[in-house]
Amino acid sequence: MKKALLVILGLTVLFLCCAKKKEALVINLSQPKWNETNKYQIVVDTTPSGTYVLTNKTSQFGNETIIELTAVTLVKSINGESRDSSSLILHKDNLKPIKSTKIITSRGATLSSEITYTDNKAIIKAKLPSGDKSITIPIGPNSFDNDEITTLMGAIDLKAGEEKELSVVIGLSGTSIPIKIKGIGEEKIKVPAGEFDCRKYEMNLVGRAIDVWYEKAESKRMIKYADTQSNMAMILLP
Repeated sequence: MKKALLVILGLTVLFLCCAKKKEALVINLSQPKWNETNKYQIVVDTTPSGTYVLTNKTSQFGNETIIELTAVTLVKSINGESRDSSSLILHKDNLKPIKSTKIITSRGATLSSEITYTDNKAIIKAKLPSGDKSITIPIGPNSFDNDEITTLMGAIDLKAGEEKELSVVIGLSGTSIPIKIKGIGEEKIKVPAGEFDCRKYEMNLVGRAIDVWYEKAESKRMIKYADTQSNMAMILLP
């Protein structure tokens, strides 16, 4: 598989693993500032390789305020461009997913999924090169959509050493996987967008550790994402 598609799949945490554990109580969230668009540069090794654009906005669905979350990842290589686009609708109060769609295109191949969420199940429809797939999987009180994870983590307020476990649903593989998030502490970091006081978290999934920094200010934006195992990082641009 070529580097561009590997980066796309890495960002979507596409692991064919479905280990399940009993979930604890629903995590407590602190709402970030909404109605923002942020752009990130993707760096593989030391080479700029693409962009990640994340937009969130509040909207009304009947009497409920919801969050509309969209993300577009573009990765370029000598073999062409790969694109990953996702769109989610979330309940604003607890950021639980209502519906999500995802499309990945790379070198002429297209993969897509659509997930509808209820209180206790995720109904998944996926289109893959191998054919269409429909599956329903059970979910718990701490289950979320994989494509909201970088936004969700900014809303989780963990002290240094504190750890929470949740699970994320991955439509393209039709699975749910556990993720542990640990508070590391506070750190000042510098990126192209400036210097920021951040909360640093470590995300662990399927034996893989990823460091993520979030702005301490009201917006709680993701400032940097670093996957050392794949030498890939995303850093906030001006």
